[in-house]
Amino acid sequence: MLAGKDVIAQGAVARPNDGKIANDGSFILNDWGFGGGLQGVFLAFDCSGKPLVKRQFEANLFNNGLSVDGSTAACQTANAYEGDDGSKLTIFNLRTGVEVASWIPASGWADFYAFPADGVIQLGYSKLGLFSYRWDGTFLDAEEWQEARLSKGDYSTVMMAVDFAIKSDDGQLEEGLAHRLLKSLDRISPQIPETDVQRKATLKKLQGQCWEAIGDLTTALTEYDSALAINPKVGIKRRADQIRKQQQAETR
Repeated sequence: MLAGKDVIAQGAVARPNDGKIANDGSFILNDWGFGGGLQGVFLAFDCSGKPLVKRQFEANLFNNGLSVDGSTAACQTANAYEGDDGSKLTIFNLRTGVEVASWIPASGWADFYAFPADGVIQLGYSKLGLFSYRWDGTFLDAEEWQEARLSKGDYSTVMMAVDFAIKSDDGQLEEGLAHRLLKSLDRISPQIPETDVQRKATLKKLQGQCWEAIGDLTTALTEYDSALAINPKVGIKRRADQIRKQQQAETR
């Protein structure tokens, strides 16, 4: 580490990545390490090179973040097939050298991080924006996150958001939300490649579920049948048959 042309700290790390430095000279690194298995070590140092934090993970490190004043840092891990370290966001108080929290964010892996206030961390996504959590994992911007995914996300993001909304309400969507979801699905429909038959079928299935929540069973069945024509294994045949039988019974 340099101050002008003077070396003020130096050391060796096996595979250093994602280096960041704060205004007070403290800095962090992700050590990817060598050898088999999923592993990574998060490292933090003060401006003289004195170690502040060394945290071993049984998962590969995805990225990290450091507050401007050097008081707080965070790192996030990638997936892990074993152990409890996979996909975790871990937050450190660098003033005390203590790990203060570790949990899996509902919004998934962030592109970058911000630290607007003590006890709050923001996860940033390049196309969606910043979303706040308390250090205990409480998602303060859950509604804003959902809206950003629907209004700004690509087709994959939107479809995941719609599916999440439907499952969260056990299929009992409020009518206004169902119309909002349909609008988002209409927006991304042209983006889906013609060759991606699985997503095209899933799109029709999701549209059908929204129309069913609104109460328009005729349109819902049309969408379900379209989904099944694209992919008979899309997972909506039983419900389509139930609606068909119901409508046939009502016309007798």
